[in-house]
Amino acid sequence: NAQESGFCIWSFQGRLMYKCPKESLWFADWRPHPKQLLSEKEVEAIRKDYKQYIAQYEAGDRDFASQQRAAAVADRKAIQNDFRSMLKDLKEYRAEMCKSQGCEDWEQVSS
Repeated sequence: NAQESGFCIWSFQGRLMYKCPKESLWFADWRPHPKQLLSEKEVEAIRKDYKQYIAQYEAGDRDFASQQRAAAVADRKAIQNDFRSMLKDLKEYRAEMCKSQGCEDWEQVSS
């Protein structure tokens, strides 16, 4: 037989993964595709309006990303404000403790 019958399985990189010669292989149906749900007119309309859809979805993605960035910045600022408030409270506490123990010069003690 001059023709080779059988099948080969290739990787996505083009490497031969498996080769199976068959004596009388007439037909192989690998992952048949279902019939298209849209008519040709509907597919053509989608292709025509594709750029409009892209612009619409990209605008939504940009809005979502900017909202996420704004939320992250607000969270970071809230954490920084809490930390600064805590530092201020600690500084006031230290000043009160120094004053109660008779330290005259607060700056001299803190350095």
